[in-house]
Amino acid sequence: MIEPSNFLNQQWLLPILGIAIVIWLFFLWKEYSQSGTKRFVLKALVAFIAVASLAAMILQPLSNRTIAKGVGIILTDGYEVQDVDSLQQVFKNAKQIHYHANEVLQPELDSLQKVFVLGNGLEIYDIWQLEKHNSTFIAGKPISGITRIKYNKQLIEGNQFALLGAYENVVAGNRLVLEDPAGNGKDSIVMTTTDNATFRLGARIDA
Repeated sequence: MIEPSNFLNQQWLLPILGIAIVIWLFFLWKEYSQSGTKRFVLKALVAFIAVASLAAMILQPLSNRTIAKGVGIILTDGYEVQDVDSLQQVFKNAKQIHYHANEVLQPELDSLQKVFVLGNGLEIYDIWQLEKHNSTFIAGKPISGITRIKYNKQLIEGNQFALLGAYENVVAGNRLVLEDPAGNGKDSIVMTTTDNATFRLGARIDA
C-alpha cells in the first residue's frame, strides 16, 4: 500500500516552497507586460512546471511504503543521523544495515527492493554488491584527514625517503609527523590552511 508522499529533505519544505513561489511570481510580473494574454498563460504554465520540478529535485519526494519487505538503509562511516531519521519516517519498516569493509552484504540485500547508502559510501572493492539493486547514495559528513598517500616502497640505506599525501578539510594547526620505527620524529609539517591540501614529508634512510 502506498501512503501520502513525503520528502527526504522535509526540513527544507517551507523555505524551498517560499523561494519557488517568489521566483514564479517574479517571472509572472516580468512577463505580464511583455506577452499577450495567450502567450502569458502558456509561459506561466511552463515556468510553474520548471520551478516545481526544481523544487522537487531539491526536496526529493519519496513514497511511504508500509511493506515488510523492500527498503534498506546501509550506514557507512560519516552518515548523518538526521538522514536516517528522515528515511525512517517515510519507510517505517526500512532495514538498517551497518557496513564494514570486506563484509558480504548479499544475504541481507537479497530481500530488498530499494537501498539507500548513507555516509561516505562503500569501499570501491565492495560496490559490486549493489550492482543488481536500485540504490541511492546520500552523502554524509565531509571526510576530514589524510585521504591519499604515495611513497617509495624500495628503501635503500642512505637514500631519501619521501611521502606525498592529500589532506581533506584541514584543521589549521594540526601537525603531521613522520616517525621512524623507533618512534623518533624525522620530519613534520604544520597545516596552515582550512582547505584541501597536499603535503610532503621526507627523511634520510638510516640503518
